[in-house]
Amino acid sequence: MLKLLIGCFVFLGVLVAWKFQTLPTEIPFIYANPWGEAQLADVWYLVTFPLLMGGIYWLNDTASKRYFSDEPVLKKVITVSTVLFIVGYTLIMARLLMLVA
Repeated sequence: MLKLLIGCFVFLGVLVAWKFQTLPTEIPFIYANPWGEAQLADVWYLVTFPLLMGGIYWLNDTASKRYFSDEPVLKKVITVSTVLFIVGYTLIMARLLMLVA
């Protein structure tokens, strides 16, 4: 699972490096706000995706090792949910980058 996280970080880093020159200064990021300028955020808000991926990985890994070390079913559920979060956040950020850049 750590290899998947590192692979996703590398993929996103390559994608950002490739598209960085064509990124606008503000991107549509906060979709809960009304349409228009209220949705725009600085391009550096993209850092939240890797931070969330790393945070969710750390939280789930710590909970899995500390509290559910003797429960294989719960450990497997936590592992699957972590993989889904990592893949989901990677796809969301990749889609956003490809859309605006």
